[in-house]
Amino acid sequence: MSAVTVGTPDSGFENLERRYESVARLVPYLLLVVPLIPYALSQAPSAGAFGITLGVAAGARVWMDVSSMSGTTESDLEPDEAGAVGEVDLRIKANSASGDIRLQRAAPVAC
Repeated sequence: MSAVTVGTPDSGFENLERRYESVARLVPYLLLVVPLIPYALSQAPSAGAFGITLGVAAGARVWMDVSSMSGTTESDLEPDEAGAVGEVDLRIKANSASGDIRLQRAAPVAC
């Protein structure tokens, strides 16, 4: 007597179900990573966790708004006298998630 194998109607979907389960295991990780890709591609190498350093020409009047969530912010620039009013030469707005931000006077350039 020989054995006869009979396939069930669902047997054609078993391979598809295995693929679905594999994809289902990856989806939560993809949902976490995919939104970060445009952000990571838009960042310059000097931003993010690496930090930002800006050199400002001597005598330039600067308006600044800088912040870092977990890094430090430092400035070597001297504040104007209280009540000084006038135009600014440079506006700086710098934000970093975890890098440091440092503002300093730029080294003079020989002409």
